[in-house]
Amino acid sequence: MEKIPKTNHDNWDMSGVEFLKPPEKSSEDQAFEHLISAAESTSIEVLKNLNYTNPEAKTEFLADPTLERPHYEYGNLHPEQAVQNLEQIRELRKVILGADFAHKKQLILEEVLDFNARKNRFVLACAEYDQNPTFENKIAQQQANIALYGEPDEDTFWALLNEKIDSIDPDALSPEDKTQYDELLTMIGLRKRPAKGYYRPSEETIQRFREGTQIFFESIFKHIPEDQEEFTPADAAKIANDVIADILDDDTKWHAEVKPNASWASVGQTSKVISFPGKRNRGNYDRLSLTKILGHELGTHALRAMPFENADISMFRTGFPNNETFDEGIAKAVEQTLDDEYEPAGADRYIGIGLANFLHTNFRETFEIQCRLQHLTGNDNESPIFDDVSRCFRGTGVLPNNKDLAYFNGSVKAWKYIEENIDNPMLFDNLFLSGKVDATDRDQMYLSYEEKSGGMD
Repeated sequence: MEKIPKTNHDNWDMSGVEFLKPPEKSSEDQAFEHLISAAESTSIEVLKNLNYTNPEAKTEFLADPTLERPHYEYGNLHPEQAVQNLEQIRELRKVILGADFAHKKQLILEEVLDFNARKNRFVLACAEYDQNPTFENKIAQQQANIALYGEPDEDTFWALLNEKIDSIDPDALSPEDKTQYDELLTMIGLRKRPAKGYYRPSEETIQRFREGTQIFFESIFKHIPEDQEEFTPADAAKIANDVIADILDDDTKWHAEVKPNASWASVGQTSKVISFPGKRNRGNYDRLSLTKILGHELGTHALRAMPFENADISMFRTGFPNNETFDEGIAKAVEQTLDDEYEPAGADRYIGIGLANFLHTNFRETFEIQCRLQHLTGNDNESPIFDDVSRCFRGTGVLPNNKDLAYFNGSVKAWKYIEENIDNPMLFDNLFLSGKVDATDRDQMYLSYEEKSGGMD
C-alpha cells in the first residue's frame, strides 16, 4: 500500500502564480457550512452515555449467583443533552425544508439529521426507562433500539444456537458436564429447528479475498517482527505507529497508544487514536491475534478514515450515518481471512441478543446460558462472557441493546458485497479507501466520490 492520498481542498499550487487565491464562498456555501456544522453538533456519544460507571457491579454480580442483574449506575447518561439535541434537530429541519441546496448537500444534511435523531432518541429512551421502568417506557426503548440498530432474525438466532449445541457430544461428557448440558437444554426450553441456516460465503470467495487481503495489507503485516510470538499492548501500539509512519504523511494526527484500563481495542474516529487495551482479558497477543487486531482496528476502522483526515465535513473523517454495520463487517471479514476455517462473526453476541429478544431472558439467565455454552464448547473464562452479556443489555441492564448485531449482520453484508464484486479491480479501493461509507449504499459512494473529486462545491 502506497502513501495514502488525503482529501484537502487547501492544497493550492501557488508556484509562479502569485495572485492565485481560493474562490470566495457563495452565500449558499456559507449557509450550507453553517447548517452542516449545526447538524453535526447534534450528535451524541451513545456508548459513552450507556456504559455503566461502577466497575464494582461486575465483581459483585460474579460473586453473588442470586443477583438477577448487576447493580449498574450510569453516571454518564445525560438525557438533557439528548432532549436539547432533538429540539435543535426539529428546528434545523424547518430551516432545511425551506432551503434550496444542490442535491448532494441536501442529501448530506438529511442523512446527518436522521441518524443523529435516532441516536438521541435511543439515549433518551434508555435514560427514561432507567429512571422510570414503566411499560410505556419499555416499548419506547425497544422501538428506539430497533430504529437505531435493527433487530435479530429469529431463524438466524436458532441456527447459530443449534449449531453451538450440536457441536457438543453429550455421550462424551463427564458427569459434571452432562449435568451442565441438561441444565442448558432446560434453560433454553424447546429447541426450534429453522427451515434454513444462515448465509456463508463460498470457499472460493474466501480464498480469493484472503489472497487479496495479504497483498493489500502487506505494508501493515510486514511490521510484525518475524522472530517474536508474544506481544504486549505496548508492542502492538508501537507496531501500529510504525505502520502509520510508513503509510501517512508526517503531519497526520493519527497515532496508537495503550489505554491502561481498557479491556478491548478501539478506534477514536474524532480523536484519531487507535487504543490497545491495558487490561486485555486474554492477556498478551499471540501472533495470530495481533495480526487480526491490526487488520481490524488499524487496517479497517482507522484506514477507512485516513484518506479523508482533512475533509471539511466531519462525517467524511468520522463515519457516514449508518455505515457502522458495514464497517464492522469488513473488519470481521478481514479477520475471517486470517483463520484457517470460516467461523461466523459475532455469533456469541448474536445468540445473547437473541436470547434476550426471543426467549426474554434476563441478565442472569443470559449469562448462565452463555457460561454453559462456552464451557461445553471449550471456553471457561467468565469475565469476557460477562462483558459480552453486559453489552447485550447496555444502557438499562434489563432491556436488550441490539448494537452488537453489527458484527454478524455486517459480516454477512460485507461478504455478499465481496462475493458480488470479487472480479472488480476496484474492490479493495471501494472497501478501504473510499472513506467510512457503506459500499452497498449508492448515495454514500456518490458523496465519497464527489468529496475526493473536488468537494461539495
